[in-house]
Amino acid sequence: MNEKAFESCSNLKEFVEYFKLSDSHCNIDFEGRVQIKTKNNNFNDKARVRITFDNFGSVYVIHEDVDATEYPVQFEAKWQFFEFIDETYLKTSGKHPNPQIGEYILKISI
Repeated sequence: MNEKAFESCSNLKEFVEYFKLSDSHCNIDFEGRVQIKTKNNNFNDKARVRITFDNFGSVYVIHEDVDATEYPVQFEAKWQFFEFIDETYLKTSGKHPNPQIGEYILKISI
């Protein structure tokens, strides 16, 4: 694992541990405040969030109004850099390969 991916995964774990998001079976599935800004769209609402730690760590956003053709819905700690900002929210950003989505910013808070 490269240093940046390791730090990204550590930040994701810190977010999960800080807010005690894991249940007794180590499932991480919760309703959070999600903001996704893309080139053409802006989502800001409560949504279901699932976090797994298979292969460095992944975040999935699940909401009926979040269409995968308009928003990124899966984020990988190996490829996107996660930051846990001021013990308040998780943030990542990047450029999606779909030009309709383009550059994006994701923020998740509890």
